[in-house]
Amino acid sequence: VSQSRYSRSGSVRPAYARYDLDVETNPEAKIVSVGRANSYKAPISIHRFFGQSKYVPTVITSVGVDKDSVEYYERNKELPHLLNLKHDQVMEHMRTATASVITCAIETYGIAALESLSVGTPILIKTHEHLTHASTEIPASPEHFRQFYKEDPIPLVEQLAKVDRTEIKQATLEKHSRENWVRDMTMAFEMTVDKYKKLGSSSGSLEDFF
Repeated sequence: VSQSRYSRSGSVRPAYARYDLDVETNPEAKIVSVGRANSYKAPISIHRFFGQSKYVPTVITSVGVDKDSVEYYERNKELPHLLNLKHDQVMEHMRTATASVITCAIETYGIAALESLSVGTPILIKTHEHLTHASTEIPASPEHFRQFYKEDPIPLVEQLAKVDRTEIKQATLEKHSRENWVRDMTMAFEMTVDKYKKLGSSSGSLEDFF
């Protein structure tokens, strides 16, 4: 996935999909979460949701230098996890999982969701009570994801396991093609510059405006 740092899901697609990995039609009974170790992303929380199920929680994480990241990791490091994997290893875990879980309830971009869907793996999204999750804008179809807040997520994974993974990949690559991404980014910049021009001198320099 190639990412733009200027965009947000819901207005401009945050990235385009460039992977062309084989779809795993017989995925492993495992659930993957990918994210920095901190209380905001909370990747290790999938042990709480799936620790007693047939799905093996597979946490892929890294530790930052900030206090929250270090303390979160210290509190949870005894639970099974994979630390500092290379990106191709992360993608292989995603590709072979039954589903990926987006554990960050207030997501900005949805990059992990796009990476998972681009290799045919559906996503399960941990949501916030009052906010729309950015990752819900990523799937090409409502069939490719489920959301949960307080309910049991395991039945939702069972539903996702029945979805055609090849269709997930193909639809995702079409929706998030490089051509669509370039089109949307071009439009976003044109609209932003147009807004700057309409505001006139009160908005300061173009550099300050951005």
